[in-house]
Amino acid sequence: MKPPAFLTAVPLALSLGFVSLPASALCWIDAEHPKTADNLATSDPRVAPMRQLAQRVHAIVKGNADMQSLQDTRVRSRWQISGAVGGPARALWYQARDHRRDVWAGECGVIDGADRLPARASIVVQINATSDLFNGPPEFEDEGLRAWKMPPTVGMVQGRPLYHGWQIVMTKTGQPPWMPVSWAEFIDFAEREIARQQASSGGNNPFWKQQLDALRAYCAKLSPAELAAQARNGWPWQHPGVPLERWPLLVKLDPAFPWDRTQPQQAQIIALSIQGAPPHAETMQRVMQSLDLNAFEGLLGKR
Repeated sequence: MKPPAFLTAVPLALSLGFVSLPASALCWIDAEHPKTADNLATSDPRVAPMRQLAQRVHAIVKGNADMQSLQDTRVRSRWQISGAVGGPARALWYQARDHRRDVWAGECGVIDGADRLPARASIVVQINATSDLFNGPPEFEDEGLRAWKMPPTVGMVQGRPLYHGWQIVMTKTGQPPWMPVSWAEFIDFAEREIARQQASSGGNNPFWKQQLDALRAYCAKLSPAELAAQARNGWPWQHPGVPLERWPLLVKLDPAFPWDRTQPQQAQIIALSIQGAPPHAETMQRVMQSLDLNAFEGLLGKR
C-alpha cells in the first residue's frame, strides 16, 4: 500500500529519531514527519491530540513482540498527520516496514530512497481516511455515484473480519463505513454513462442507442425488490446468459456514517493493513494474530 503523495514528496531523512535499544534488540527507527500536510509543526498545540494519537499507534505497533522478532532487517516507522481541508476529521497515515541489508546505513539507519524497494514486512495504519479501504480507485464514478468492489472477507482474525486477506477495519459502531449500491443506483449511473458516451460520439451513434434500449428493457423486467438489491460489478443487460453471482458486489461510502465533527482529532475509522512476504511472511502472520487489536479499538473509545 503506497504512502500518500504529500509524504513521499518529502525527503526521507527528515525528522529521523533513532531509538536507543539494547544491543540484541531489533534496530527500529522512528521518523515522525515534522509538519502536518497543511504545514503546521507537529509540536503545534492545534494538532496535539492527533500527535498523541500517532504516538499511541506507534507504541502499540512497536510494542508487539512478533514485530520485534523480525530477523536480519531494520524497521522504520514513518507517520504524518493530514491537513484540515474541510473533511469530517483530520487523518493520520502511519507505516512500520522492514528494510533489508542493501539499504542499511550506519549503526541504525537506512539510506535515502530506501522505501523504493517493496516492503516484505509492513503494518500500515490509517485513521479517519477512506482512500485505501477498497484497495484501489472506484470502479464507477461520476457526479451521482462512486462505487467500489465490496472488500472480500477472507476469514477472521481475533474475532474480526479480515478483508482482502490483510486488512482490518474498525469503527465506533462496529460496522464498516460502506454500504451496498442498489441496482437502481447502478442502472441510473449506467444510463448517465451511456448518455455521456452518446454525446461524445456526436449524439446519434446507433451502438449507444442500442445499449440504452437494452438497459431500459432490462430495467423494466426488474421488480422493486430486485431494484433495491445490492448491485454487482457487471452489465447484465449486455451479458444475459451470465449468472449475476459471477460478478463482485458493489459498495459505496456510507453518507450517513456517524462522523463526530465536533471531535475532528479523534479516531473514528481505523484501517490496519498487515502484510508480509518471504522471508518475513510467517512472522507477519504471527503479528496479525498477536497485534493488540483491543488497544486499537481503545483509540476509538470503544474499550
